[in-house]
Amino acid sequence: MEKRKELENEIESMKKTLNLLIHEKSELVDPDITAASQRLDTLLNKYYKINDEGI
Repeated sequence: MEKRKELENEIESMKKTLNLLIHEKSELVDPDITAASQRLDTLLNKYYKINDEGI
């Protein structure tokens, strides 16, 4: 349960970071936006895996 809460916090933080980057940058293909998007995707995959395992 604690691992899931930790991931939820990381996901929220990364979503905020990604939104800020999108508003700051003029191109969505900016390397910073791409990296943040990939990190968010990784966190979401971990979160869903934990939920599927029932941890």
